[in-house]
Amino acid sequence: MTQADIDLVRRDIREIELRLETKISDIKYDLVKWIAGMLLAQAGLVAALVKLL
Repeated sequence: MTQADIDLVRRDIREIELRLETKISDIKYDLVKWIAGMLLAQAGLVAALVKLL
């Protein structure tokens, strides 16, 4: 392998890292949305149960 080949592989790896960072960021955002929604649903369920008892 020449130095040019090594540089090309490094560039490809960096591009893959950037795409993965973007995907991980998107997944974190979606996870926070789901957790917030479940928290509200759980609070509503607990409020309904307390009202029934």
